[in-house]
Amino acid sequence: MTNLSDLWMAYANQLTEALGSGGFDPQNQQLSIATNSLPLALVGDNPAISAYTVFQLGNTVPVQGPGYAPHDNLSDAYLTFLNSIAFQGQVNPSDQKNLSRAAAKLTTAQANYQASLKGALAAFKLTSLMNPSLSFANFTNSQYPAFGAAYNALLAAQVTYDQLMAQVYGSDYQEVSLARQKAGAQGATCVSHQTSFNMEAAVADPDSLSTSAGDELPGNEAASGGTQTSSTLYVPAYSLDGFEAAYQSWINDSDSHTGVTIAFSGNSQTSSLQDLGWTSHSHSSSTHDWFIHVSETTNKKGSTQIVHDTYGSFGYEATFKGFGAFNISPTGWFDLSLIDEYKDKLVENAPNLFGADGSLARLPYQVIIGFQPKIELSFSQSDYHRFHQTFSETKTERMSIGPFDLGHKTIHEHSEKTAVTFNSAEGKVIIDPPAGVQPCLLGVISSKL
Repeated sequence: MTNLSDLWMAYANQLTEALGSGGFDPQNQQLSIATNSLPLALVGDNPAISAYTVFQLGNTVPVQGPGYAPHDNLSDAYLTFLNSIAFQGQVNPSDQKNLSRAAAKLTTAQANYQASLKGALAAFKLTSLMNPSLSFANFTNSQYPAFGAAYNALLAAQVTYDQLMAQVYGSDYQEVSLARQKAGAQGATCVSHQTSFNMEAAVADPDSLSTSAGDELPGNEAASGGTQTSSTLYVPAYSLDGFEAAYQSWINDSDSHTGVTIAFSGNSQTSSLQDLGWTSHSHSSSTHDWFIHVSETTNKKGSTQIVHDTYGSFGYEATFKGFGAFNISPTGWFDLSLIDEYKDKLVENAPNLFGADGSLARLPYQVIIGFQPKIELSFSQSDYHRFHQTFSETKTERMSIGPFDLGHKTIHEHSEKTAVTFNSAEGKVIIDPPAGVQPCLLGVISSKL
């Protein structure tokens, strides 16, 4: 097998096989592979850090294609959908005039609120560096009152608009209005205080909550240590079912790695895009153009160069101490029945929501998580010696094998180079599992909408 995309598709095939019978349905689901295994801050003394990781996992709508990358965030896309529903009925000219006036005021209030939120979060980010214990609510009350004024103006404009719409369209609109309240600024997306539909979270970069597109994958803060200087805010609530119990069983198990194994060789069966639930993919979702590569330091301005290497004959085996797919879902504020009812009843100028690359084309359903993988590579003798020589170079800074990185802790808390052992007689390389307690993200399964 010389095609590098085939190596990733062979890995993906084994990933789906490891889920067991009925674990993945390509007719109704799509698999996004984490081509860099991402450390997940799901374990620790601060539940707010874990909550933010769960939020990122659930709120990230993956891009179209097999490589896991962010496309949009679910909470904003859902609100856009609710605001794009076209209601049927005759409206007399007087009511239409009042509705148009109320809609214009609501649009202005929404824009003012978003601008105020962005400014408040940016200012809070700087202030919290000097005063980490300061809450966002106390900060806005004492130092950024414009945010509270914009928030109250938004709620007032929304109430006026909802009352007029309910008078004209009746119970159909009232149902959607209630859904918007749950998901909107007084519900799930309220950042300043607790509601029935959000949760407290330790946010490394408060600015990220004021942007409409999720451009940051889960795990980045955990890897870089950013959550150690995080701010407490509120984010839309999500639940990750069954993980805590599974994790306890993993850490209580013996040190032997006898769990799920993902293994393939150059002769292994590969998956097609269709096998993973896709018919096409965007450029940003492509897998890497390597499966094994080395990053070397150079003497030129401290830069690095990447050495891509394809080995003609090798076997890959990763045995996890813990492995599982865990359901993830919004808590109380997301109504799938409304999507089923109204997805084909949107206004003419509605944004792309349900197309193949739409903001609501897919809904994160399960996250595939691995814990402490032990990796074994086998080579032909010629490839083994070439690999050994390359890896042993003192200038070698980092090596990546599939989704796992060695010697680069800002990407993954995996083994240092010293944890690698070589078996020259058998042409094998064994990489010990990472010493940390955090699991890693291997992939996300989404339901097609």
